[in-house]
Amino acid sequence: MHTALLIFLLLVSCLVLWAGCIVRYRQKLEVLVVYNAEATTDKPGLARWAGTNLMVMAVLQAICGVAGLMTGQIIWAALAFAAGSLLVFIILALGTADYSKKSI
Repeated sequence: MHTALLIFLLLVSCLVLWAGCIVRYRQKLEVLVVYNAEATTDKPGLARWAGTNLMVMAVLQAICGVAGLMTGQIIWAALAFAAGSLLVFIILALGTADYSKKSI
């Protein structure tokens, strides 16, 4: 049961890596939920920023999953997975503001 959870987390990290590659290299920003084409001033820059952050998040998630499988510390691996994902999402959200029109 616990091994299935960690394998599921590894599959999620693969999905996030795939999404990051799609956003960064193909500039498919429509994959992002908060993407607004009218408010974006630098589409290639936003694609590079968001895609790189998603790929970094996927690597962190995979490290957590593999560490959980190797050590047997399922709870700690799942908590590290969630904390790392949240941290990268916050960094991603703060950085995307640089690529939108400023409303004063």
